[in-house]
Amino acid sequence: MLLSAIGALEFGFAYTTIFCMIIMTVAFSEMVKLQRMHQNEVKIVINSKIIEWYFFACFQLLLIPKTWLTLPILQKSGLAPEPGSFIHAFCYEYHSLAVFMLLTFGVILFVVSLQEGFYSYQFRMLGWTLLCAILIISGCQGLLLALWKCRIWFFYTVSCVTVHNAIDYLTCHFFPLRTPMLILKPEATFEGFTAGAISCFLFFSIVVTYLIDLPWFMQVANRITFLPFDNTSHSLAQ
Repeated sequence: MLLSAIGALEFGFAYTTIFCMIIMTVAFSEMVKLQRMHQNEVKIVINSKIIEWYFFACFQLLLIPKTWLTLPILQKSGLAPEPGSFIHAFCYEYHSLAVFMLLTFGVILFVVSLQEGFYSYQFRMLGWTLLCAILIISGCQGLLLALWKCRIWFFYTVSCVTVHNAIDYLTCHFFPLRTPMLILKPEATFEGFTAGAISCFLFFSIVVTYLIDLPWFMQVANRITFLPFDNTSHSLAQ
């Protein structure tokens, strides 16, 4: 995982973003499948998959222009939409209103999709979809926001997850006390989670003093480019 992140970072900010977007989409798809029941879906005219991906797109539209695909970075890249154009108005000038209208339409679409005999299942799927969308998309978009602010924050996040998982695994298997923590993951323990969290803090406290002195980690994106290994698209953070 850590090597994949470093490789994506070396390719460029745009490729790292694409890499994260793909992982986010796959994660959302797999999570919503956990509650989906095929025997119910075949009997519903507007099945849950349409509702799921509609809200997924809405949350993406809500966060992308506010996190990493901002108007200033587009202007520096020469990709900014013309003022007064539909894209400029929809994604930036009246962005909040546009997303609100789309979400409202999504709620209406859900109400229209309700079928007698499946109310409980459909409401459960809606709740699960919104929960997955909020947690997965906000987390990944926050990670991308950190990436476009400074490369070190993306590396720190991925490396901390790696350290946490490694220490958690070792603690769960070799520590004498094992207090179960999660139903979805029976091997997870409170001791492992705590040890992993402490390890993340110690890891960052120790290595950050060395990482900030390395120019590779302190790069900030200046513009969007799809040219691999383009060193002119980023500069050293001030």
